[in-house]
Amino acid sequence: MPRPRYQMTDADIAVVHRWVRSKCRETAPRDHPTTEQLQQWCDRFLDAAQWKQLHAAICAARRDANHQTRTVRLSTHASGLLHDLAAREQLTLSETIERYLPAVTMTPTHQAPRPLAEQPPVQQAAARTGAPKKVHSAVAPQKRRRAFVTTKKGVCYLTVKIGRENFHLMRIYNDTIDAQAKRDMRRRHPDVDFNWKTITRQLAEKREICRRYRSRRRTVRAPRVREPFYGVFDPAERTVYVNDPTNIAGMGAMLDAKV
Repeated sequence: MPRPRYQMTDADIAVVHRWVRSKCRETAPRDHPTTEQLQQWCDRFLDAAQWKQLHAAICAARRDANHQTRTVRLSTHASGLLHDLAAREQLTLSETIERYLPAVTMTPTHQAPRPLAEQPPVQQAAARTGAPKKVHSAVAPQKRRRAFVTTKKGVCYLTVKIGRENFHLMRIYNDTIDAQAKRDMRRRHPDVDFNWKTITRQLAEKREICRRYRSRRRTVRAPRVREPFYGVFDPAERTVYVNDPTNIAGMGAMLDAKV
């Protein structure tokens, strides 16, 4: 009997069963299997790549059980901000969170805030004479992209610029945007700034351009006049002379008629 790829323990049953049910819904054991049953099923149905994934899932579960690490899901924007801050400070993601979050989440509970009357007069004078200093965040906030109206072949589009290219968000029918379409745009693209007053003004300007494009007169191509095909047969030379040697079909018909 070949040696198993990995020897499971009783503590791995829940993790292995959950992973097997997610990957192999049809062939996975349904009831609560034992360690021996799961070991036999995995040895029979899993290949080398799937064993590697299962082993990684078991190791991750064991690390979580030891309270060393945790697996979390972040949005794309939050992950980008965290990675930028970690790269700037040359820290890992965990070290970055441990350095910057305690200052925000931890608040002193043993000291009550000072009343306004007990504040030193120097700070009050500074507050009267000068503006308070702005607290700069660790990561600069990302600027929201603005939507605008563009035209292409007589059709208006609601467009946003990303980098150096324009991407169409919505095609505008009948040169108007109803209230439901505006709500859908805000819901689908929360990171885009929709200034509907400016968009309405741009749409009014582009409407005339689209109308002129659709109503422009197209030039009608004149039909091509072909010269009639004719040929002359010289009986002395037994040669046929034609006016268009490239007309293979006409030459073949003329030779068939002569022959």
